[in-house]
Amino acid sequence: MQSMPLPLQTPQKIIYLDYLRILACLGVFSCHLWVGGILPNIALINKTLVPECLGIHGDSLYRCGIDTLFLFPNNSWDHILFNCFNLIFGMGYQAVHLFFVLSGFGLALSALLTEKKGHQIRWFSFLKKRFFRLYPSYWLILAVYLLLNLSQYPSFLGLLKTYGKGAIFLDVLPATWYVPILLQLYLIFPGLFYCLQKLSLKRFLLLSLLVKIISSAGIITISLISFDRILGFGMGGLAPGSVSLTRLFEFSFGMAIAKYWVDQGCFVSTFHLFCKTPVIILGIFLECLGMFLSLNYSTVPFQGHNIPLGLFISDAFIGVAVFILALNIVFFVDKLLRNRRKEWLDLISNGTYEAYLSHGCLLGYFTVFLMEPSLKFIAPTGSYFMICSLYLFFLLIFSCLTLYLGCFLFSLKSYLIKKCSLLLNP
Repeated sequence: MQSMPLPLQTPQKIIYLDYLRILACLGVFSCHLWVGGILPNIALINKTLVPECLGIHGDSLYRCGIDTLFLFPNNSWDHILFNCFNLIFGMGYQAVHLFFVLSGFGLALSALLTEKKGHQIRWFSFLKKRFFRLYPSYWLILAVYLLLNLSQYPSFLGLLKTYGKGAIFLDVLPATWYVPILLQLYLIFPGLFYCLQKLSLKRFLLLSLLVKIISSAGIITISLISFDRILGFGMGGLAPGSVSLTRLFEFSFGMAIAKYWVDQGCFVSTFHLFCKTPVIILGIFLECLGMFLSLNYSTVPFQGHNIPLGLFISDAFIGVAVFILALNIVFFVDKLLRNRRKEWLDLISNGTYEAYLSHGCLLGYFTVFLMEPSLKFIAPTGSYFMICSLYLFFLLIFSCLTLYLGCFLFSLKSYLIKKCSLLLNP
């Protein structure tokens, strides 16, 4: 008789989450290194490229259309290879969708398991623990970042104001726009959790989708009419108005998965639902639909402006698709590493938040001192194959360096917190 798998009791034992966090980090690194390191230098070499259309990010998709995806005509192997790299690594920005889903899943799972054990959730203590995860690392990395850029602040008072603002709102470190949005979602989580408990999963997701569409529609439309641009992170294309409600659905989707997982008995096999062929096909379809809606084909004229209707909802489709497809990549990787020891996985996964915070700080120095000189050296050859090969080499170095730094900072933070706790509670 075949024995049933034992149910997992804590989210830390869901090894798929560790893989997904690392995969999301690598996606962000690959996108920022490509968009920030390769494309600007390519634009200097090839003057026919339009700078505002470089990079599959922000509002470039709905402003420039498919030209953002395919920068060169597919008339040579070099151009085909470069276009493929641009499509694959440029779309690494979608890894942030995965961060939102994982954050919703982790937060909801912790609350659901607390209730399942018969304990009442004390929201102040519950959220304090989560904020304690966000803030200390940010304070540490922000201090280092400001010291490295001390010359940009003419007065010590200006430096203190910047640090104080960043220390509260978490919005100063470069390429970390996801963190202040997550902070907002943490604040409204008790209300979301109440809805999750009172509504069916279908109604909960439909309500979240409706709120996401309405908030995105209002912010995008008003921004374009009033300012002729979308306000918010990534020129508005990442989080319109810098308001968390525009990214609510992905977070709520993660919460719904956690609720379904707990309702099914906390078996790891529950995740295998996402590796069924119809679900994979659905993921591919939603990805294509989300990308199409992000392009300029879904705009309509309104009061002298082109309103991108597709941006009202495209993030929701892409978020679901990215989770399904990324999870299937994780299933494949886990099979390859099934007989390997995985202590390293937990260590790297714990440091992904610190790695994400520090990667933007490292990116500027990495680009200026390593990538730009190397690209200038090979530019006379005109070989895009060489450029793509060089990018892969730098991506490997940058990812390893940043993840290692993230693990070190996580260990340092844990050590400092432990020492402070001993001093305060001898």
